[in-house]
Amino acid sequence: MNVLDMDLWPWNWLPLIILGLVVPSVLAGGFQPALVRQKVIELILPAGALAAWVGMVHMLSNLSDPSQVWPQFYSLLLMMALWGAFYVGARLIKTQPFRHPITLGSNNMLPVLAVLSLVLGWWGTVALSASASSFFSTEAFFCFLGIFGGLVVFRKVLKKGLGVMDVAQMSVQAGYSGLGLATVMITFYMDDPSRLGPLVAMGILSSVYGLLLHQVLIVLSPLSPQTLFQKPGAGMLKGYVAHIVLLCGQFGLIMWSVDSVP
Repeated sequence: MNVLDMDLWPWNWLPLIILGLVVPSVLAGGFQPALVRQKVIELILPAGALAAWVGMVHMLSNLSDPSQVWPQFYSLLLMMALWGAFYVGARLIKTQPFRHPITLGSNNMLPVLAVLSLVLGWWGTVALSASASSFFSTEAFFCFLGIFGGLVVFRKVLKKGLGVMDVAQMSVQAGYSGLGLATVMITFYMDDPSRLGPLVAMGILSSVYGLLLHQVLIVLSPLSPQTLFQKPGAGMLKGYVAHIVLLCGQFGLIMWSVDSVP
């Protein structure tokens, strides 16, 4: 048995890396080194989490072959560690400080093109790794939307600001909250495999929708005149760690359920 499943990476991730990370960062950063670095740092960990969920869907489609499950899971963990290493590397790169409001002037189409590239990169990786229909779920969408709406209302009640970057951060929080909720619900249906599939899908896709919304808002943020140069990637590391922990938790519960089925 191979220790790692090389079919999961790195080729399948090339569209996400190039079109979903590098190109959007350069476009949304307006070709300014400091801003490009900021966008890379803001996008890289959510991109890694998205890649992990694509791999998770691919892995769950092969549960009938236990010899392939663990190598694929090890590949997922190693791949997420590599994305984390890329994040650290981007943080260590030094660029000329840029502390003025982001104004693209005549280049205001660049963020729009960045969104198009982001969508193509995500779709390309999905097409190479799993069925695109696996990433559409009405239940997961409304789960994410409900939690996200609740966070927005709660922030309004606290009378806090609601800028583009705040909404982007809340989208990730809503995503892994939906994932956490699904993980807790799974523990109540361990003896009913027919209920596990929909719950796993709801958790994974809630997280995917939150991450995708975050990426879109990040690359569109230069269009907002209120967006200033901020500390890059603030708060994203916690979200990334939360995704890793919840991914491992869901995988453990799934394997426990599979092993317990006679």
